[in-house]
Order: sequence, then C-alpha cells, then structure tokens
Amino acid sequence: NPIIVLDEPSSNLDMYAIVELKKIIDYWKQKGKTIVIAEHRLQYLLNTADRFLYLKNGRITREFHKDEIQQLPDGELKDMGLRTLSYHHLVISNKKEATRFMTIRDFSFMYKGSQNPNLWIPELKIPEASVIAVIGKNGAGKSTFVRCFCGLEKRAKGTLLTESQSLRRKKRLEHSFLVMQDVNHQLFTESVDEEIILSMKKEDQGLLSELLKEFDLYDDRKRHPMSLSGGQKQRVAVASAVASSRDYIIFDEPTSGLDCFHMKQVSGCMEKLQKQGKTIFVITHDLELIYSCCNYVLHMESGLAKELYPLNEENESKLKTFFNV
Repeated sequence: NPIIVLDEPSSNLDMYAIVELKKIIDYWKQKGKTIVIAEHRLQYLLNTADRFLYLKNGRITREFHKDEIQQLPDGELKDMGLRTLSYHHLVISNKKEATRFMTIRDFSFMYKGSQNPNLWIPELKIPEASVIAVIGKNGAGKSTFVRCFCGLEKRAKGTLLTESQSLRRKKRLEHSFLVMQDVNHQLFTESVDEEIILSMKKEDQGLLSELLKEFDLYDDRKRHPMSLSGGQKQRVAVASAVASSRDYIIFDEPTSGLDCFHMKQVSGCMEKLQKQGKTIFVITHDLELIYSCCNYVLHMESGLAKELYPLNEENESKLKTFFNV
C-alpha cells in the first residue's frame, strides 16, 4: 500500500523497540511510502518526520517543518500539550527519600510450560509511601512482578512484610489496586460515574465529583466507558484507582496515549497518593513520566530485581543509560 497510517505506535514500547520501530518507518520512507503517524511522543520522530501537523478541536491549526518544531521553546510546547523534544533537559521532580521500608520475601512464579521461574526475588526491601518506577525491557518480568505483588496470580509464592503485618497473596489482593495496561479489561459498568463508584469502599459523591473534575471527565460522566477515547479510558481507570483508597496502587503503562497535559495530571495524582502514604508502582517506558513523579526506580531483568535505587542526581546516570539518553 502506498499510504501507511500508525496510531500511537510507540505507546507500549521500550526504548529498544522504539529504535526498531524508527528503522521500519525509515525503511518505508525510503521505499516511497507516505506514512501518517498520530503520536504524542515526538522525540524519536524528529529526524524521521518531514512535517508535523498540530490538531486542535478536530482541525489542523498549525504546521511545522522538522527544523521549525525543534526550535519551539519548552513553554510553547507545554501550552500546546506536546511532549518534550529532548530528554536531556528533564529535571527530577520528586526527590523524597523513604523513611519506612517493607520487605518482599521468597517471591517466585512460573507460568505453565516454563522450565525455569519467570519471577524469582529471594528478598527485596521496598520503600513505602513512594512512587516506584518499574523499568526493564519488554519481557523482563515487570507485569509478572506487579501481578504477583498484588495477589492476582494464584500460583504466586511469597510474603510481603511490613512493620505491622505479614501479607500473603489473598491479603495483598485486599490491599492492592491494579490499573491494567489494556484498561478495556477492567471497565465493567454503564457510565463513567458508576465505574468510579464501583471502586469505592463506600459511595462518596463528593470524592466522585472531585475526581471527575480532576481528570477532565465531568462532562463525560454519563457516557459508557467503552465509548470513550483510549486516553479518556485510561483516565477513568486511574480515577478508579484513586477512588479505591487501597494501600498499594499499581499502574501498568498509565500514560500510553496521553498528551503532555494529561500525563502531568496522572503524575500529579501519583504524588498526591504518595503524600497520603500510599505506595505506588508504575510500570513505564515513559521517561518523562518518571522524571515528573517517581522517587525510586526498580530495574527488572529476566524475572529478577536487578537493582532498586532512589532517583537522585547520583543515580540519574543509571536511568539515562537504560533509556539510552
């Protein structure tokens, strides 16, 4: 086909997969194809795309040549809701060091048919009341780890030890809330209102109204969740997680399909939850999100916890090396 259309192709890819995606796009371009890409992450396209069309309210309101867009100041990019064009200028926003730690012990899990454990963590101290970025290549065991942590995998072994209690799988399930990578699997009700209320321990109309406004969902509160855009569905799921008031909240790629404005909304929400004493895990390939709200990084590799470190100037190079920045 002479025309290829891609809709958010980088949304759930790690940096290594994005490099391969860019090579494919470059190959198509060399073959004379016309490629149209709807995308929020622009950095990997700067030396590939020839034109950038800016849409607002269903209309093309601005057009940039690739040289012109690179000259736009960060302030103007943010006003337009666009993501950063360079990862070199990111600044760590959340440097709060944890004062309490919990311990996971003898965590293991094996999928049916596997010859070796897909997850094996003998012992790991995890900072409480923190926003922890869970990073690793696709297939490193990030989703397996959080599903075992929150008790969704029935065959998962291991214990979570806090200062006051010991939580095995069923108990962790009561204390955790997971926002899945594909939120279509966890939207069950007939309206946005009902979806958020479903997550509450006790219905609270004041909190509902507050969350609807905070996540730009108030005008869509009576719509069926499945009629919303991908980004709106993502925000419904995040709002439901906040409404749940659980101790451990896990987000699996929460900013896929989100522009800069709504990414900042989600990161601000995570920092609020942290101030409330919640422990948040964020599986993400979004470096901009990590800099916006995370204060710890858990690096997973081949089902193992390779390293867990506070995100500060001393450790920043580790994160940038992983993201190839």
